[in-house]
Amino acid sequence: MKKSINAQKKIEPANLPKTMVGHVLELSRLNYPSGAVRFIGVSYSGFVDESYTLLSLFDDVEQIEKDNRLQTAIDVVREQFGFLAIQKGTVLTEGSRNIERSKLIGGHSAGGLEGLK
Repeated sequence: MKKSINAQKKIEPANLPKTMVGHVLELSRLNYPSGAVRFIGVSYSGFVDESYTLLSLFDDVEQIEKDNRLQTAIDVVREQFGFLAIQKGTVLTEGSRNIERSKLIGGHSAGGLEGLK
């Protein structure tokens, strides 16, 4: 089992989770094609002001605007009602730990053992 894998990739500025996760998955698939993974660390740097958007001739501007509006709406709902207010359907599957982990702080119980099952 490999102890550590380090990889980096320079990307165009992006603010949508779908885009960011796609780059992380691509790097992980290129550098670690199979096997169990215990820990994944991700960092981003070189942030730019969100008011600037760099588009190419091949970008679907309408889809980008639609995705941005959707992400803004999700952020507003989560801000008002909490992170679990909007989740993907996979959190309801048997193996999902999203709901249990949301009760933890940094992976640890927040004030007792009630967050752990």
